Amino acid sequence: MIIMKKHLFAFCVLLIMASVFTPLRLYADEIKTDAYAAYCDFLRVNLGKVGHYPPSTINTFSSTNKFTRDGIVYARLVDFDGNGIPELVLIDVRDRAAYWHAYGYWNGSVIELASGRLVTKFDLEFVFCTDGNGKPYFAYYTNIACQEMAYATLYEGKWTTTLMNYNLTSNWSINGYINGKYYNVRSDKSHVSGYSSDGKFIGRDEYLKQEGFLREKACDSYTTGSTVGLSLIKIPDNTPDSVIKELEQFIPAGYLKPSDWAAEAVGKAIEMNLVPDSLQKNYSADITRAEFCALAAMFYEKVTGSEISQRINFADTDDINVRKIAGLGIVSGVGDANFAPNDSLTREQAAVILINLANSLDIPISDGTASFADNGSISDWAISHVGKVQALKIMSGTGDNLFEPKSLYTREQSIITIIRIMDLITVSE
Repeated sequence: MIIMKKHLFAFCVLLIMASVFTPLRLYADEIKTDAYAAYCDFLRVNLGKVGHYPPSTINTFSSTNKFTRDGIVYARLVDFDGNGIPELVLIDVRDRAAYWHAYGYWNGSVIELASGRLVTKFDLEFVFCTDGNGKPYFAYYTNIACQEMAYATLYEGKWTTTLMNYNLTSNWSINGYINGKYYNVRSDKSHVSGYSSDGKFIGRDEYLKQEGFLREKACDSYTTGSTVGLSLIKIPDNTPDSVIKELEQFIPAGYLKPSDWAAEAVGKAIEMNLVPDSLQKNYSADITRAEFCALAAMFYEKVTGSEISQRINFADTDDINVRKIAGLGIVSGVGDANFAPNDSLTREQAAVILINLANSLDIPISDGTASFADNGSISDWAISHVGKVQALKIMSGTGDNLFEPKSLYTREQSIITIIRIMDLITVSE
């Protein structure tokens, strides 16, 4: 009996863990998809502006090479910080010079993390590999005789770069960041000396422990191609178009574009500035109660031309749009001063909110009686509202004369019904 109780306890713990971590995993997956979609849009927009620089013209750079126009040369996805969302590395040509850029995804936007100008008097090659701690980095030549190389990577959220200077007898110096700490180190064939960012003198043995992935003879190894584990990537191998295709494989259908039947109405709503940026993606996903409030708040303030001043507070959310729409009496809580902002919205809940929204805008609403085959499944508190949205043609059934009141409402369905209310306002005027 004791063993059975232990097993039952363990099973309950697993269920609790699954209930906690599954939403987190799904949320992380959506952020990752958001990043891929943002990179995809970013590349498309920039390609539309400057185009793709022809690979045949940049295979070999020389001292006499003259770039005749701007364009994106190269693109690659690399997860430098190991958070599951790769960074985007680009090489582009602008103002008759070549530059490298590293972009990241943060808070809904593609941001530039770092950039630098490339010297173009040699066959340009990038090296992508990992350091002694397994962290990705990339290196590029900055001198035709391989007397200089630059390394770049992300360390604890900060972009760090390191410049290595060599001569052909393997004397070298390093000025830059290693594992997040700044070093100014110079050596001859057998000695290393220098200082770290805290002013501490560094001897050879201690430095080599910190150095990890930067080797004394790295430059010679790169020139001979004998360095184990390194991959030299010439520019034409990864075009921006190929990266766009790679990104598209991770973006599900209906994420970047609404369904065909919803495309016209959704496009109209976006053009009229009625849809928050956060809802202009993943259109077939179920909308949450908080997300619907964001949509309703933006619509109400657009129509009335003024910000909603009323507020109601909830114990489980401080979302401003929830507080605004609740302040107008369009939505209410779920009990115990809670709103359940992350719960998905059902169709019958949507019907109630839509009618309340229309009432708040003084749209004439006549009584209607729901005539669906599954009327008996509609909650008592929602049945009259379902009849009204049906009569006003704000919402319709799902087929076979069914309303499916407990089914979940999607983002694109929500946007379409908002447009239908806008059409009612236009008619009433």
